[in-house]
Amino acid sequence: MGARSRSMDVYPKAKGTRGLGRLGADFWPVLKGPRGSRSYSLAGRYPESYWGQLNLNYGIPHLLGRGRNGPVPTVRSEAFRENIQEVEARVFIEKALTDGAGKARLGEDLARRCREALDKRIRMCLHSGGEGLPWFVSSGWNRRTEELFRLAAEVAQKLAS
Repeated sequence: MGARSRSMDVYPKAKGTRGLGRLGADFWPVLKGPRGSRSYSLAGRYPESYWGQLNLNYGIPHLLGRGRNGPVPTVRSEAFRENIQEVEARVFIEKALTDGAGKARLGEDLARRCREALDKRIRMCLHSGGEGLPWFVSSGWNRRTEELFRLAAEVAQKLAS
């Protein structure tokens, strides 16, 4: 799940959607089922309120793990956190590219490299079409991420000067 969580930033954008969908932090099974075991989350307490795919039980019910005294980070939540940082870097670069004055401060070379890097991230998503997680893991995602953060640092430096 780690690499898949890290790939979330490009999928919604490439597919034309906004946001990531149904994600819960701590909807663990806490309600007892017919056999007495905890098998239902609070999100499933009122099944008559399910509105098709809008229910949290059809998404990721928990990013966090159950700890002794409450929620604890997991590989999934850390990958998600890292992904949010990538989203913020991408949005920062996109805002600079779409702001006329900001783009002018970047200069042609940096603006071109930023656009190419962002386009490469989108093409990666569109190319993957059903290839799945093994393809993504071997696709060079870590190099793309390194390039994204390097470019975001260059953009920040240019905008600050």
